[in-house]
Amino acid sequence: MFEAVFNGNLFKIPEISHSANITNDVWHQALGHLAPSSMDKTLKLYSDADMPAKPKDFICTSCVKSKMTRNSRPSTSRNDRNKLDHVHSDLSGPFPVSSYGNSLYYITLIDDAARVAWVRFMKQKSETTQIIKDFVTEIEHQHHNSPKAFRTDNGGEYVTKDLKGFFESKGIIHEFTPPYSPESNGVAESLNRSIGEAFRAMLESAVTYDKKLWAEAVLTSIDIKNRRPHLALKDLTPYKAFYGSKPLIQHLQHFGRECYIHVPYQKRNDAKKLSPRAQTAIFTGQTNTINHYRVFLPDVMARLYVTCPGPGNTRFI
Repeated sequence: MFEAVFNGNLFKIPEISHSANITNDVWHQALGHLAPSSMDKTLKLYSDADMPAKPKDFICTSCVKSKMTRNSRPSTSRNDRNKLDHVHSDLSGPFPVSSYGNSLYYITLIDDAARVAWVRFMKQKSETTQIIKDFVTEIEHQHHNSPKAFRTDNGGEYVTKDLKGFFESKGIIHEFTPPYSPESNGVAESLNRSIGEAFRAMLESAVTYDKKLWAEAVLTSIDIKNRRPHLALKDLTPYKAFYGSKPLIQHLQHFGRECYIHVPYQKRNDAKKLSPRAQTAIFTGQTNTINHYRVFLPDVMARLYVTCPGPGNTRFI
C-alpha cells in the first residue's frame, strides 16, 4: 500500500526508487492486469524495472471475475458412436414473414455420428412435440432403429409433459444443455448458423428476390449440406455416412434459377390449340422423389409446383 502525502494543494504519491521492493502483484496491476503467463516474458523487455519472479500460487481475483470465459464442451469422437446414438435438435424462428406454406419456424434434427440433418417446418412452436414424435416414427420404420438420446436446449417447446412422456415410453434419454450455453448444443447451433448463411445467399442470388421463399431455401440448403464433405467426417459426406451410398449431384441446380415447365394439356385454358405449352417458373430445389424438382410459379397465384426434369418437362434458362 502507498502512503499519499498532502503538499498543501494535492495528495501526492511519492515515486519509488527501488522497484525491487514492489511485489509481483503490484507490477501485475501496474501493467494493466497482464496475464501471469506473460509476466516472465515482460522481464526481458524493460531495463528500468527489477521485477520479482512470479509466485507459483499467484492469482488475481479481479482477473478471475473480469476475464473468465466458458471453455468449449469437450467433443466426443464419432468413432465411439453409432448413427442415431445421439440426435441434436434446435428451433429457429419466428421469421419476419411466413413462408408460402404459412410456416414461421423450422426445427432441425442432426445425427451426431453421421452429421446428416433433417428439417421440419411449423406455424407454431407448440407443434414441436408432434414433429419429434413423427420423426422418431419415420426413423423406426425407414431405418429399423430408434434414436437413443436427444440433446436440446431448455426452450419451452422441448420442455413439455407430452414430450417427456413420449421419450420415457421409447426409452430415449433427453439431454438438456445448461442455460445460456449455446455451445453445449454446438452441433445444432453450428448447423443453424450455416443454414442462415446459405439461405440468405440463395434468396439474394435468385432471379427474383422473394422473402417468402425462405423455407424452400432452407430445405434446399439442408439437402445440399448432406451431400457435401463435412469436417467432422473423414473423407465422407453425411449422406454416405448415414445411408451407406454415395450421394448423387448431377441433378443439382442453383436455387432461384429461371426455367420453363411444361403445361399439361388438361391445364391449358379453353383455347388449347392457341395456349402456350410452357410457362416461366423459378427453381427452388429437389423433392425426396428421384428426378423431381420443386419450382415456384410467380404468375399462378404464387404457387409451388412439382415437376420432372428433362427437355419435355423442364428447361433451364
